[in-house]
Amino acid sequence: QRTRQLVIRGDARELKMLLAQVDISQVDFCITSPPYWNMLKKSRGNVFSLQKQRAAKGLREDYSEDPMDLGNIEDYETYVDSLCNIYTQVYDILRPKRYLVVICQNILTPDGEMVPLAWELAKKLSKIYVLKQEKLWLQDNKLLGIWGYPSRYVSNVHHHYCLVLEKNSSATDL
Repeated sequence: QRTRQLVIRGDARELKMLLAQVDISQVDFCITSPPYWNMLKKSRGNVFSLQKQRAAKGLREDYSEDPMDLGNIEDYETYVDSLCNIYTQVYDILRPKRYLVVICQNILTPDGEMVPLAWELAKKLSKIYVLKQEKLWLQDNKLLGIWGYPSRYVSNVHHHYCLVLEKNSSATDL
């Protein structure tokens, strides 16, 4: 059986308005991979990383220069709150007992601190959704690198968390 899929391009913070323009009030499933905060603008080591290779070719290294771009938010808490506000709108348009999947990684700062984005999103979103599962998406095609050598330890991150969240009809506010 064929189903109808529709790709809508726009500002996710205006989700309900975007959907109203195409006469959609409810959905059964949403899958998303948010921008990883402002990490594309940060150097993460002393090797010729993919980011540095893109720069050498004159290609984009970040998502955009748009101040409304979630990837350009400087304050981490503001960034996480912005994502949660969007996922609250997704909750509002999901049919009961339907799913949101958020694909994300924990983040390494340029100083080598791990920021637990995936875990924080899972915890915050569990206030309105039921966290049903975390699946790991392993990127075994990525090369191992010695990113911080010789000055510091910087781990190789080769996985994403796929947070599977179900709409919970007895939710509290974020």
